[in-house]
Amino acid sequence: MGVREISSALKRCAIAFALVALAASAREPGAHSYIVRAATTEAARVAVVAAGGAVTHELRIIDSVAARLTPTQRARLEARRDVRSVFADAPVKLASLTSTVGDNFNQARWTNDDGTHRWATAWTETGDDGQALTGKSSITLSLLESGRLSLTGSGTRLARRASLPPGAVHATLSFDAQRISLESNDFVSVQASGNGGIDWTEVGRLAGPANDGSSTRVSFDVSPFISSDTAIP
Repeated sequence: MGVREISSALKRCAIAFALVALAASAREPGAHSYIVRAATTEAARVAVVAAGGAVTHELRIIDSVAARLTPTQRARLEARRDVRSVFADAPVKLASLTSTVGDNFNQARWTNDDGTHRWATAWTETGDDGQALTGKSSITLSLLESGRLSLTGSGTRLARRASLPPGAVHATLSFDAQRISLESNDFVSVQASGNGGIDWTEVGRLAGPANDGSSTRVSFDVSPFISSDTAIP
């Protein structure tokens, strides 16, 4: 998150997205597209490869992979104890199914997982000390402000990656923000990326002048950046 001469606090950062459809694929004779779920995405990938199948893409948010499998390969996977499920990747509608990746910032670390699914990576600081308790980007754990991400100063970015399934059609970044001592030229740039942070696009700003007495919920549409390598600051 780019910061320019700012002192603010963000709380309960979360991405909410809806899974609406998963597309079918059958590119090889006798092979069809399936979703294979295990304890982790990596475990699912290893199982598919061991069975002779071909992984087409990873679905980290649901600990799964999409794969092309023959009937024999599917049977091998279904017989494995470390594979939780194998189901056809056919057109379906999942009504009102919403999943979240979130961070309540109530522990002094950049790896908190407080949503229904895990983040793909930890928070990463650029232009700061990399520590959760010190620097321009830090987590406040005092009795009065526990569970708060504080951003001060300028020239730093805080970003995290979330692997969103290709079938997701809507994603929203929401958090509570309190702007403190912002001047007219101060702002926090809220950005999103669909390629893991290689390219960033600004989706909104928290700008001054402002000195809020309390926090306010803000939301930004990041649907155009849905991918298996979505990143938000």
